[in-house]
Amino acid sequence: MTSAGLRPQSETTRGLALGGSTAWTPSPAGVNLHGQTWTRFMAFLAARAGDAGPADVLLHGPSGIGKSYLLRRFYWEAFDGQDAQIPLIATVAPEPFRPADWSRRFLSEIAQQWAAFVCRDPALAEANALAPSRVVEICHRARLVALADALTEFEELAPSADAGALAVRWAFEAVAHAAAALGHRAILMLDGVENAFWNEGGGTLSLAAVVEPLVDAPSALRRIWAGRTAPRGAHPLLPPVPATGDQWEVHPLPFEAAAEYAARLAREVRLDYDNHLLNDYLSLWGGIPRWLANFVRKAAESPRSLTMADQLLQFYMEDVLAGATAQRLGRALNPPVGSFFEPAAIARVAEKCLAQEGGAQRPALVGSASFAAGDRPVLERLARAELAVYDGQEWRAPDVPVLADFLALYVACHFHRQSRMRSEMAIKRRRLAETPQRARERDFAASCRRISLLMHTFRGQNVPGPLLAAHRADAGVQTGTAVADQVPSHQAATLAARRAAPVSSLARIRIPYCISTFVVEPDRGAGADRTAAQRQSPTGSARAIPAVVGWCFEEPGYYRSEESIWIAYVCDAKVITTDELSQIERTTSRLSRELNVQQTVSWLITDARFSPQALGRLADLVLYTSTWPAFEALGEILLDTSRESGSTDADEHRAAPTRTHPEGDADRASQRPSGMRIAGAGSEGNGASVVELRLPPRENMELIAARTTEHIAETCGFSAEAAGQIRMATLEACLNAIEHSVNEEKEVRVLIEGTPEKISIVVENEGLVFDPQSIEDPRIEEKIHGSSKRGWGVKLIEKFMDRVVFEPYDRGTRMRMEKRNPSPARVRPAASRT
Repeated sequence: MTSAGLRPQSETTRGLALGGSTAWTPSPAGVNLHGQTWTRFMAFLAARAGDAGPADVLLHGPSGIGKSYLLRRFYWEAFDGQDAQIPLIATVAPEPFRPADWSRRFLSEIAQQWAAFVCRDPALAEANALAPSRVVEICHRARLVALADALTEFEELAPSADAGALAVRWAFEAVAHAAAALGHRAILMLDGVENAFWNEGGGTLSLAAVVEPLVDAPSALRRIWAGRTAPRGAHPLLPPVPATGDQWEVHPLPFEAAAEYAARLAREVRLDYDNHLLNDYLSLWGGIPRWLANFVRKAAESPRSLTMADQLLQFYMEDVLAGATAQRLGRALNPPVGSFFEPAAIARVAEKCLAQEGGAQRPALVGSASFAAGDRPVLERLARAELAVYDGQEWRAPDVPVLADFLALYVACHFHRQSRMRSEMAIKRRRLAETPQRARERDFAASCRRISLLMHTFRGQNVPGPLLAAHRADAGVQTGTAVADQVPSHQAATLAARRAAPVSSLARIRIPYCISTFVVEPDRGAGADRTAAQRQSPTGSARAIPAVVGWCFEEPGYYRSEESIWIAYVCDAKVITTDELSQIERTTSRLSRELNVQQTVSWLITDARFSPQALGRLADLVLYTSTWPAFEALGEILLDTSRESGSTDADEHRAAPTRTHPEGDADRASQRPSGMRIAGAGSEGNGASVVELRLPPRENMELIAARTTEHIAETCGFSAEAAGQIRMATLEACLNAIEHSVNEEKEVRVLIEGTPEKISIVVENEGLVFDPQSIEDPRIEEKIHGSSKRGWGVKLIEKFMDRVVFEPYDRGTRMRMEKRNPSPARVRPAASRT
């Protein structure tokens, strides 16, 4: 145990050293990890009068969550900010625990820190552990006679290894007696309590079990134990933790906090990254700050950036294979000296903790046929490394993907004898396919919660009509003017009442009274609709649109005759076509029959564009449409209890901006099914030229994108030969995208970003899913004599471009291409740009 590195690094430093719990300091500037726990720490520090505050506290949470950082931050807060309580800290390293030796070092370092506090000498507190004789000398000069006598007496006792329990108990009692004798109140922080266990007298002892809890409230010593597990539901193979009077749990960072933390870490080390891409893959680290910091540090070692999914996963796998994460977990699994367990034996037991293929049941807990009697020590090591979790019924791999992937690699290499590269590629392919889907599920769940909360505020308010008709202006119709013969019969009365209302009242819509909401899961209620849509859609890519159903009544009396349901659909398609509108109609009709409710209101919430065909059909539907900005504005209005129910100029002014799309009304009016649209064009502050094209999947549209990329490449200083290669690669990529975009209402998106150093191109289409692994190398003899000369596109793209990546995209295909300029020149003047 050493006090070197005791003080956390400055909040402004860029250091990401996470070598162990003694120097866990990954918090960048402006980030306050676990603010609620820190508030409790401050209250604990302030409760110093008399018997205020608990005598013992257990701070528990997963490994790497930041407990060590909190303890060290709290130590220096107490050291620098007040003089009523003595802060003391000790660490139990994750290595074989020798109680007699540890107790000697513990007592010596506690005395050194105590003297540093009394002398107001931070350098002494941060110094390496001094020799006991030197510490006794310092204590005498600081008039800490009780501590000097305790340390001298302990050195004279020289307890043997067999008397480990007595040595530990004696050392803790000596600290408590010294505090009482000196008239001080001390706060003793012990980090890594789960590592303090040893064998003695034929059994396993732990520090928490040997040290009696403080039962006398007026005690001069208060203790904070920091460990991984809580007393309740303790792990069957881990040593017990203190039965403390107060328990403080440290949770993994929520998604928003983890995203902010990762972004700040990346900025601190000047790492170029794609924020949306990083957010998609944040779940790999389970909200654990240490693993996130390890990853950012590994990525910062390379000059490349995190702007592509395969780059991000490559750094992730390097960290899992040989980075700080792998090193720390490898040390935890390393068998102790003299152990008969080899890596193969550990991997054999670990393999049983991994989920079986095909959704089979996982093995039961130890003692069953799944584990042999000799597997218990291995399970203990896996459990202490958090690579095996016991949930009360079974052993399984951890839920944190980075830990599960390390375990899978360990098993593949040491048990199945697979090559490391093959195992790495298998995990990388699985993460590429699974992680974006999990991100979408997370976003869908968050959207459903927001909609449910909003629906519960429905209490008969009048709201601006444009908020629920954001896309009807595009269709050139007013709200409520649907065609009667295309409206379901059970909605005819409601539609007739709306038509009978004065035209001026259509500017506002009356919200019903909602009494409850529930979610129609995409894989359940909407599953039948997806099948039907896939049968009818030529693309085969239609996906079920999830929905939130609100049970509503027109009046607060809740009469059956006034019963209705609002069905809010959440669609993440880039372009809404007639396929999505047909699916919404079928789902609404089905839910009306299943719930036996005649009056239904469909509400589509999306920021996507509508195809011209969908806009034309939208005029014939009883369907509300809102953008997400309009949804937010609606929520603000419904939550504003002081707003009057009548129409005001402020309402109209507030609702007006939500009707518009990024492109203007003139651009929307000029759209033609056979034309193209420049969604955005311009230059960024770093000299980059950025152009986004939206192309209908028509013949010769690829020529427009190819000419555009060639012109941007020339403008950015690429040679004529390189610009021609970029043009050919774009042409082939767009041809493939148009070929796979069978639905003519969808669009092919081409995003071009050019700088003097490189040009990046993204080609994305919604259509048939394209698997690059299924491409067979074309054979020239077959192509010469065959009817089809196609099949060379991907090979040409890979030849012309420096980097070609197919990213997972369940609605179609997304290709990223990148070409670097070997001799970048100055960018041409802005006047020559497009």
